[in-house]
Amino acid sequence: MKASTSDLANHSADVEGLKRALRALGGGVSIIAAGEGETRTGATVMSATGFRSSRRA
Repeated sequence: MKASTSDLANHSADVEGLKRALRALGGGVSIIAAGEGETRTGATVMSATGFRSSRRA
């Protein structure tokens, strides 16, 4: 099944569910840049690692 952006736009976000999910992620952000003379390029890269607490809520 293919989803289009119009299919996704009709769903409301579960804000509290998203917050709970984001709390279970550990991650970092790196900025990678390079250039020569006046030419510059770069990327912002995010990494995320899921982990689970042994404590039950």
